[in-house]
Amino acid sequence: MECPRCVLEEGAAGPYRSSGGRVGAHPPLVAETHPSGAALRRCAQCGGAFFDHGALQRVESWSRDHGGRAPDALAMWSRAYQVAREKSEPIACPACGDETITREWAFSSLVMIDVCLGCRGVWLDGGELESLFGVG
Repeated sequence: MECPRCVLEEGAAGPYRSSGGRVGAHPPLVAETHPSGAALRRCAQCGGAFFDHGALQRVESWSRDHGGRAPDALAMWSRAYQVAREKSEPIACPACGDETITREWAFSSLVMIDVCLGCRGVWLDGGELESLFGVG
């Protein structure tokens, strides 16, 4: 599984680009486990994370039970707004390759997530997981 946002370009650097690796390739997503026990795959380059259908709800429930909230709401919204503005076009789902749609996580959350129309997996760009629940 590869990052749907990052593309390796020669000589370029930034949150979605790198100067190493095969030019034009997407970096791999690395499997990890959230403290809630939910499995996710994260891009080491941009910090984006992919959750299979239902796993993000497990993180949300765990976060509520363990007091995981972002301490500074203004900083959270500012980062979420910045990330949302950087999203310019739909991405392909890293799991199944189907098209994703961008939607707000919850009413007035200001966090825009990418949801796959095929497998219903969820892609969160770097910083969005922390913006939603205050815990990575």
